[in-house]
Amino acid sequence: MMITLTCLSPLIGAVLGQRHTFLILIPAIACALTIAAGFGIAAELNFWSTMLAMVLTVTGLEIGYVAGAAVRVAVARRVDVTIGVNSQKPIAPSSAEEPRDDRMLSLNGQADRIEVAEHEREVDQAR
Repeated sequence: MMITLTCLSPLIGAVLGQRHTFLILIPAIACALTIAAGFGIAAELNFWSTMLAMVLTVTGLEIGYVAGAAVRVAVARRVDVTIGVNSQKPIAPSSAEEPRDDRMLSLNGQADRIEVAEHEREVDQAR
């Protein structure tokens, strides 16, 4: 049973790494330690065998988390590159459109609400 727990912990860590931040490791490690200690007591293993199983389980959980997070980052970068290359959305306004103020766009291309509201007030006062 301890071998199964030690082998499953990297898989569980990888799933957690793909979906959650590192703070999920705190309850996951606490749960894994409790389960490993429970299995050690139930199997009547000696203290050091139980401790070894607990350390291997937590280590596997952490390694799996790092691997899952790395996969998440790699997939996100690949998707960003693919979307950027295949996107049909123009980056800059065409010459037929009204020229935009630089303050209207933020780094990711979405309007910054505060600056847009200030800009609209300035335009309204100028009229």
